[in-house]
Amino acid sequence: MESYLELSWCLCLTLRLDIADLREQVGFDWFDEHGEYHTHYFDLFITKTDGTRIACAIRPIARTGGSFGRQMPRIAAQARRSCFADDVRLLTDADLDPVEVHNAWLLHSVRASEPVADEAAAQVLGAMAGTASFAELTARTGCGAAGFQALLRLVRSGQLRPIHNERITSVTVAYKRSNL
Repeated sequence: MESYLELSWCLCLTLRLDIADLREQVGFDWFDEHGEYHTHYFDLFITKTDGTRIACAIRPIARTGGSFGRQMPRIAAQARRSCFADDVRLLTDADLDPVEVHNAWLLHSVRASEPVADEAAAQVLGAMAGTASFAELTARTGCGAAGFQALLRLVRSGQLRPIHNERITSVTVAYKRSNL
């Protein structure tokens, strides 16, 4: 990743259940209005679970004008027409949900497994019915902070879901995904 913004987008996108593959800095050759060829490197290239391919340019909203703003529509049209990508998207800092970014960084921080706590969290999840706060679920694991982190890994994998779009804390109420 070349910037905090790119990394934040990457972390948020990797948590979406409809994303099958995500690559960075994928080159696409395009030609300008004079017929001269150039290579544009898309910051992220996403393949969704339905097979849709999306090329993404990531920029701070303040840097979406100028030559980039003039060239990107031409690049996007050529990328779609050539079947390089099914769609092209511009992702900016203004498009990021601060709650989603916070939770993505939180879930990224607990990605390393802890077998004992992970097994305890899996058992708690298996017995879970209805909703419960992370504090209640953590207590059920009997693993303290390691249990909380294991529950966060279950959120990361999509098995446990917060009810509301909020920063995940011990008071956040969650449900087992299979309960829907």
